[in-house]
Amino acid sequence: MDIQSSTASQAATQSSEASERSKLDRDAFMKLLVTQLQNQDPMEPMDTREMITQLSQLTSVEHLMGMERQLGSLQNGIASLVNGQASTLVGKDVVASAATLHLDASGPVQSTYTLPARAKEVSITIRNAEGRALRTLRLGEQGAGAQRLLWDGNDDQGSRVAAGSYRFEVNALDEQNQPLSVSTRISGRVRSVSYEQGVAQLEIGTSRVRLSEILSVESSTPSATNQGEAP
Repeated sequence: MDIQSSTASQAATQSSEASERSKLDRDAFMKLLVTQLQNQDPMEPMDTREMITQLSQLTSVEHLMGMERQLGSLQNGIASLVNGQASTLVGKDVVASAATLHLDASGPVQSTYTLPARAKEVSITIRNAEGRALRTLRLGEQGAGAQRLLWDGNDDQGSRVAAGSYRFEVNALDEQNQPLSVSTRISGRVRSVSYEQGVAQLEIGTSRVRLSEILSVESSTPSATNQGEAP
């Protein structure tokens, strides 16, 4: 995807919408003021101070609209800068948090977690932004090491949940029914960068993480072969 053209298109759309809103606000304000002048009582004309106050309000609206356009341009500039920085990570080795699932409107989503030892029982709870449990996956026995989480995007009732970001928790018990400390970090080389609704997502092995989820970046070496494995 062309980052600059996408950002420029978003900026043009937002600027056009802000300009149209500003025009409507100005027109509505002026029409109201003219109507008041036309229908005022000749015996009790409009107070000059009131007219000045209304004109001042119009000026304030103009200034606010101008600030809105400037903030929109600044926001687009920052987004373009961040997206540009994301592309520089391609080919570098990173460590990232994989505890967040970014679900699209269709299709499954996957991530990675690591068990420090063999677990006789593993279950995963997927929660929304409010912390409410939507889906519980009971995976049974699993060996030590990196494991893959694959979620079809459905809740416990089999209904597709809305696209968005969800967090998952891994609960694992060892042979003595003691809880295991599960890592939801992944490490590997960034293979590519994709953009979903203007947000950069880095592909590490079979997982996708956002730029804000990167914990550390290391200079890659020609001998490095690890991709998408959890530490």
